[in-house]
This record gives sequence, structure tokens and C-alpha cells, in this order.
Amino acid sequence: MGLLNALLQWQETRHEKKVMKMKDEGLCPACHGKGYNLPISEFYISPDYFHCDACEGSGIYTDWEHSPYYN
Repeated sequence: MGLLNALLQWQETRHEKKVMKMKDEGLCPACHGKGYNLPISEFYISPDYFHCDACEGSGIYTDWEHSPYYN
């Protein structure tokens, strides 16, 4: 159980560092400030799919922070 807890702690710390870096830069952590996300599959192509739901496509940290995706 110690190894699993260490892995989960490392993952949480890594996520917190990413969020703090994006906050300092003023960018959305979900899309890195681009306003869109690339699809997982190249076979699914839809303009709505690329839109970043976390920041509503703005790419701004404060929009992400006030969204339901903020944790």
C-alpha cells in the first residue's frame, strides 16, 4: 500500500505544480492556453470536439478557475 500511496502523492504534487505554473502564466491548465484540445482519435472530427470545455475556449486561467472543471 505504501507504493500506491507514494504514486498517488507524486501524481497529486505533479498536478498541483502544473496548475501553479499555468496560474502564473495566466493560462488554462486543461488546454495550456490554446482554447482547444486535440482529439484522441483522428477518425472523430468535429469543430465542437476541439473546443476546450474547461475554459470555454478562451485559454485563460481565471475562466478555468470559475468553471465546474476547477478542482
